[in-house]
Amino acid sequence: MTQDFATKYTGMAFVLATLFKVQFEGVTITGRTPKISEPHSPSSEGGELVLQRISLEHEGWPVIIIGSANCATNAVELRSWSYLEQAHRKRYPNKRFPLVKTDYADFFVQLADFFRDRDMEVTILNAEPEKRARAKAAAKAPAEAAVGPVKPSQAHPRRLAILIALLAVTCVGAVVAWILLDWPAPWREWPG
Repeated sequence: MTQDFATKYTGMAFVLATLFKVQFEGVTITGRTPKISEPHSPSSEGGELVLQRISLEHEGWPVIIIGSANCATNAVELRSWSYLEQAHRKRYPNKRFPLVKTDYADFFVQLADFFRDRDMEVTILNAEPEKRARAKAAAKAPAEAAVGPVKPSQAHPRRLAILIALLAVTCVGAVVAWILLDWPAPWREWPG
């Protein structure tokens, strides 16, 4: 962005993006390039629109968001490899996570140091252990956690089908019994 900046936060975000580009120029992590978003307008609405996404990008591949920086609050959130891998597994259960753990770990240390050197508070988001995630789900919806999500329209389709089948068999059985027991047979005469 080449225009003059109207707010200090937008200016700070632009400077941060420029320093980021210089620091991580030529760096690749499993074929992906680290990037940070730049401000899109001269105003950040008092710091509300200054959040910058930190990502790993490669043309033709999905972008991996690895964190965010906020110059207004002087805070950075970075996602650990385990956090990213867990999120990827939830979204794409049949696909391998594309980042090599050791490559990302080395880059992650450099990234955290980059922001700490600029006196920004770095928070690291780690993956939730599976037991804690299940416990949270159980606390929110005990029945749903035990048996999985149940849609009202699909609550018990087998039970309904079985009930209808039993009702049909009972009706057919009743009609057959009535015919066999009450219908005049050729060897019997009609009353009268």
